[in-house]
Amino acid sequence: DRYRQDQARLLNWLRDTERERGKLQLRYIHTRRVPNMIRRINNLLDKVPNGESQADQLQDQQVKLLQFCDDALATSIRMEHAAITQRISNLQAGLETWKDFLNRVQSLTLEYEDQVKRIEMVFSDVHKTISDPGDLPLSHTGMQNRLENLKLLRTVLLDVTKDL
Repeated sequence: DRYRQDQARLLNWLRDTERERGKLQLRYIHTRRVPNMIRRINNLLDKVPNGESQADQLQDQQVKLLQFCDDALATSIRMEHAAITQRISNLQAGLETWKDFLNRVQSLTLEYEDQVKRIEMVFSDVHKTISDPGDLPLSHTGMQNRLENLKLLRTVLLDVTKDL
């Protein structure tokens, strides 16, 4: 009886945890929700050792219980326990996979935002230089200096294009 009660408690825990994972709606996530999803996945992963310890306790009870069972029942009990253990392992593996994926998405998003800021700064500098005529040089050397500055800006823009 105690074995069946502990098994039912473990199955309830597993069902509830799988239901929480299902509520995460991991298929379509906006980038602003990624940190929250990672936090929720970490919370679920923190619960997995509890399930594993319950499964280990059930295993200990199973060893004692199987001494008094026939082979058919013992095989059935072992298979049930193996299925539960497999579900716990699959839950953990799935959560770890999503966590790794979301961490990668988060790092790529940060990298993208950094590149956008850098490119916006370059474009802002170029725009400022081009749109501010200032004192247009009248001398030949002044015009050459201005032309060299514009050529330098062009190479900066080409470098930015390579980064894209």
